[in-house]
Amino acid sequence: MATDSTRFSTFGRGWRWLNRAGIAVPLAIGLVLVAMVAITAISPRYHSPTEVNAGSPDDYAVGEPRFFEEERFWLVNLPSGEFIALYDRDPITGCTVPWDKNYELMGRTGWFHDACSESTYDLTGACFKGPCVVGLNRLDIETRDGELIVDPNHGPGGVFRRDNVDPVNPRQ
Repeated sequence: MATDSTRFSTFGRGWRWLNRAGIAVPLAIGLVLVAMVAITAISPRYHSPTEVNAGSPDDYAVGEPRFFEEERFWLVNLPSGEFIALYDRDPITGCTVPWDKNYELMGRTGWFHDACSESTYDLTGACFKGPCVVGLNRLDIETRDGELIVDPNHGPGGVFRRDNVDPVNPRQ
């Protein structure tokens, strides 16, 4: 008795569609992936804003930090006339650090105070109380065409804690 070998072959009539689909599906997926990579490579990329125009220096009172909520930083006009931009998060806990103009410490009022860890920072972001060992992170700031320009994505870290210096906050 002769056997029909095509009946059991994987290339027989019943399995041909599966073999073709088995090759066609990976090829189609590969083509889609190649197209996606090509589109990504040639399309313009989104970049977060690297600079924030904070306005004129004349708009800022000395010793009264102004918060930029969307960019998450404080801009401070120091008594020395220098401007400083501080990231609004505690470097250790990650909690927001709000300005409290009524908070009193060391005979001075007005401090950045982290409610999560009780860390307390002066106008320059230097740590004066709590478990903090480093101050608030600073952001790059420059004056261009009479306007304050802050880069919320770059800047030096905070300064290490030094308990033997006076805070910049004005006395009562």
